[in-house]
Amino acid sequence: MQPKIVERPAMHLVGVRALFTPATMPEIPALWGTFVPRLDEIEGQTCDVTYGVCQEASNGPGTFAYTAAVEVEAPGVAPAGMVAFTIPAGTWAVFTHKGHISKISETFDAISSTWLAAAKLESAGNLDLEVYDDRWDPATGMGDVDIYVSVKAPR
Repeated sequence: MQPKIVERPAMHLVGVRALFTPATMPEIPALWGTFVPRLDEIEGQTCDVTYGVCQEASNGPGTFAYTAAVEVEAPGVAPAGMVAFTIPAGTWAVFTHKGHISKISETFDAISSTWLAAAKLESAGNLDLEVYDDRWDPATGMGDVDIYVSVKAPR
């Protein structure tokens, strides 16, 4: 799979965050279950797209922060139990996961083990975005999910 390379401006997000390890990844849907009913609490939303944001955490090997979030117009105060943060502008390789969401880790594995190297790119900052738009059906867990990987040219 050849990624599409895009430049994205900075984005301001608000969402619910938790720490995970590979062993606790099956708990991520519960995070979404906490987040989605609270969407109406978030002011200044820019669209109906939701994001899963994966960021490396410093809490030990393999630990990462995952945030279920929406984009907002400007940085601000998050409702209680949520976080507000900004993703910096940058260059992203965009891949599309097709099929059931339970298989998304297989797509991530293929991106990191094969597709980035084949595209002569390197990850730039341990930051990935899952973009859930109108192509994905949360009721069935099926549909396309774009995966944005922050990239740089290899050294």
